[in-house]
Amino acid sequence: MRWLRRAAARAFPAWGASGRAVEVTLRLRGQPKVRQLAGGTGRPVAVATGPAGTPVLVTTGRDGRVLGGAPDTLRPTKLADVDLVAVTVNPFRENVYAAARSGEPGLRWIGPSCELEYLPTPAPVRDVAMVWSRTGPLLAIATDDGVFHGPGPTGGRRHPDGWRRLGTDPARRVVLCMVNGWLTHLAALTDAGVAFAEEWAVDDWHPLSYPDD
Repeated sequence: MRWLRRAAARAFPAWGASGRAVEVTLRLRGQPKVRQLAGGTGRPVAVATGPAGTPVLVTTGRDGRVLGGAPDTLRPTKLADVDLVAVTVNPFRENVYAAARSGEPGLRWIGPSCELEYLPTPAPVRDVAMVWSRTGPLLAIATDDGVFHGPGPTGGRRHPDGWRRLGTDPARRVVLCMVNGWLTHLAALTDAGVAFAEEWAVDDWHPLSYPDD
């Protein structure tokens, strides 16, 4: 973890063993510090790292409404009745959301304009992930037809059909993350195992292999 050499600590949101959202702070010395994030009584469905490492939390309530923002000041979004949500933060510190109902086609999208939009998908969605890359929002979806990636409605890299397939194995989970500030890594749980890929340039993806131990 070379990035630890440049800072005394690094904090990021994660899921705790209880299923609640927590903030984990890694230090050069000593044990990691784990702090449970607030967020009322809603069920956490997504977390992300905002400006200066501040956490962004998304929860759903019993009434189906989706709330998002800083854990202590969650605000209602225009999303409701979804069970899959991805959130990221753009360079202007605005939260961006992509959501779906598991097993149904299409994504619901809330961009910087805060307007609710609909984004078609090539297959029913099993999971969704999103990061704000150097060219704008990048989405990935896990489906029974494989893993696909594509830009959000405000992205600058839209392919003619909107989506490109990264793998054909049925997938149940997908995760995106930024590495070193510009590389994008993807991990997907598929019927054939866990698949990893890295984007070297826009739409230029390469498989990654990780040791088993």
